[in-house]
Amino acid sequence: MFSAARGAVRWGYFEAAALEGCAFSVDKDKRRRVVATVRSCNDAYLQQRPLRLVVLLTGGREWAWPIESHTIGAEASAVIFRAIVGTPETGSIHGPSLSSRPA
Repeated sequence: MFSAARGAVRWGYFEAAALEGCAFSVDKDKRRRVVATVRSCNDAYLQQRPLRLVVLLTGGREWAWPIESHTIGAEASAVIFRAIVGTPETGSIHGPSLSSRPA
């Protein structure tokens, strides 16, 4: 599991959602999951495909994953984004391996 301070959901070059507090994990079926708080979103862009989850790093770099499925909903006093993401995209800077969890 790892976390990032800021992220975004993108449809092409358009920002569909701005995220903060992104937390990544791997479930028992070895699917990569992400949970984050939504700062802002564009509902029309979130309906489009393909969507990518992009985590912003210092120096203008980023890590990116294709979004396989996602939900956005109100929980307590925040709007929460939950997604299952695929393998990190070629050309993005790869972070910690999320492909498997130690046995």
